[in-house]
Amino acid sequence: MTSDSARIHEMNTERIAVTAASGLLGRTVLAELITLSGPENVVAVVRNPETFNSSNIAVRRGNYDDETEMATALSGVDALLMIASPIVPNVDRLAQHTRVVNAARAAGVRKIVYTSVIGGEATSEMLYRPTQQVGRATEALVKDSGMTWVIARNGLYVDLDLRHIRRAAAGDGIYRNNAGTGRCGYISVAELGVALATLMSTDQCTNETVNLTSENLTQTELVGNANDVFGSRVSYEKISIQQCLDKFHAMPDYVKRGEELITMLVGCFECIDRGLFEVSSDFEYVVGRPAKSIREQLEDVRDRHAQ
Repeated sequence: MTSDSARIHEMNTERIAVTAASGLLGRTVLAELITLSGPENVVAVVRNPETFNSSNIAVRRGNYDDETEMATALSGVDALLMIASPIVPNVDRLAQHTRVVNAARAAGVRKIVYTSVIGGEATSEMLYRPTQQVGRATEALVKDSGMTWVIARNGLYVDLDLRHIRRAAAGDGIYRNNAGTGRCGYISVAELGVALATLMSTDQCTNETVNLTSENLTQTELVGNANDVFGSRVSYEKISIQQCLDKFHAMPDYVKRGEELITMLVGCFECIDRGLFEVSSDFEYVVGRPAKSIREQLEDVRDRHAQ
């Protein structure tokens, strides 16, 4: 797509809902939407409203496993951001997404934006393929829903990779995975929040698929940026797929979250190694300005944590 940094966005005043609004991405998008569209036009849809802290926007109960409840939550909503459900054990994510799309249609939602995944198509033997298949199947559901739509294929969250790099800095100083010298489109959750809020509060990119990424970096380049920003001396080392699986299986917090998540993460690195996550960015086309550099995004993460 052709970038247009001079593009002027006309904000609408429709009621906008965000599902999975209590998560990191959901909360970030909500904050941007409140600024762009006004709190009176923003609805947070969450599983447990009792634990969601918000005094200036509407908060409604909506569960991906309950289509009727979700349809009620989306009553009177014009535009919906459907954030992909998390990978947890024994959950059919495609069935969950289907319920949300059906509920949106039943509630009369006009527009739906779905947060999908970047990348060329993984082959059948690749670990990432099951995750990607859910994303692509959901994209098809959204396109066939009868609503206007945008497929927002998000780059990998640089915030999450940074955690692993910082963990390496506190350990033996070596960040290891199976991504090798492949390049990947990274982006921070904060920059994603800006792009997704823009898509929700304007009629940008109607019936289009966009890649929301910034720079394509190798693991060595990513680690180098983190070293520059945080003053660390981490180096990068490629390991095998099996060694990376073993690495995550030795981490109790990941074992607790389930085998499917571990497989997905190692599968992401496999995609990077094969060049499938090196994609062109549509961020400027969406927002009207280039995405911040990865270094600037890491500085933002650092400064937020310092507050």
